[in-house]
Amino acid sequence: MPHSPALLAVLVATSIAIDVATSAAFSGDDNALAHSLVSTALVLALAWGALHVRKFANRYVQTASALVACGIVFSLLVLPLGWIAQPMPTEASALTPLHIAIGWLVLALFVWNLVVFAHIMRRAIEVPFGLAFAIVIAWAVADWALSHALFDAAT
Repeated sequence: MPHSPALLAVLVATSIAIDVATSAAFSGDDNALAHSLVSTALVLALAWGALHVRKFANRYVQTASALVACGIVFSLLVLPLGWIAQPMPTEASALTPLHIAIGWLVLALFVWNLVVFAHIMRRAIEVPFGLAFAIVIAWAVADWALSHALFDAAT
C-alpha cells in the first residue's frame, strides 16, 4: 500500500459508510454510525499500538490502509449473503437449511478475514504468523466486548 494519508481517510470513510448502510438494510441499528466509528477507531488504535511497540510506527498509514481496505472487501463479500438470508427468522427453530448454510459461509469469511488481518500484521510488525493471529483474535474479542459494553447494555 502506498503511504497516503488521503487514501487512508477515503478508505475509512468508505468503510464506515458501508457499515452504516449494511446495518440500516439488515438490522435497523439506531447506533450503526457510533458502532462503526468505535469499531474502526479501535482497530486503528490497536494497529498503531502494535506498530509502536515493535518500533515500526513509520508503517502505520500503509498498515491501517491495508486493514481498512481488506475490511471493506470482506464487508462487500458478506453483503450479498445478508440479502439472500433475508428475512431472518427470530426463532432458531425457524431457520431454514439456507440460513444455516449462509451462517457457515459468514463464519468462514470471518475466519478468513482474521487470517488476512493476521498476515497484514505479521508483515507489518515482523512477528511469526501465530503471534500475529493471536493479536488479531484479541482485537476481535476486544471489538466484540467493547461493542457489547457500549451498545448492548444501553438497550
